[in-house]
Amino acid sequence: MLNWSDRAEMKGDPLPDYIMDSSSLFNAFFIHSDKKLTLLRNSAISELTIFEVGNVLRKRRDENITNMSESDLYQVSQRIESVMTFLTKSPIPGNELTSIFRLSLETGLTFYDASYLHLARRDEKTLVTEDKKLSKAAEDLGVRTVSISQII
Repeated sequence: MLNWSDRAEMKGDPLPDYIMDSSSLFNAFFIHSDKKLTLLRNSAISELTIFEVGNVLRKRRDENITNMSESDLYQVSQRIESVMTFLTKSPIPGNELTSIFRLSLETGLTFYDASYLHLARRDEKTLVTEDKKLSKAAEDLGVRTVSISQII
């Protein structure tokens, strides 16, 4: 299996500058800006992101979708799916589970959030997040963070 850096080199694309968590990725879908495409091209997501985004949709846990009908949510999921197909995925090998779990316990973050922090730290990338608790934990560990509003 190719990792994301091998795949990027094969396509001739530059390696992503960012690891984007689900909060930022989800918000990016609702931002209308020419800079959004550049941000997405320069970002990698976790292999777990699809599940977290799916939970946000299913439970309507975002202000952009709180009052949407199921039909509209279905259309949003299709749009998100089409974009996620083209995003670089940063793999998490099974032998990194314990490291992520330890990071989760040490920071009080969910496993999902600890996985984004782990990827950013491991790959020496900037973490894009809207989550203040995740941002604080990252900064405490010396991982640079930015929010979408700082980029777009």
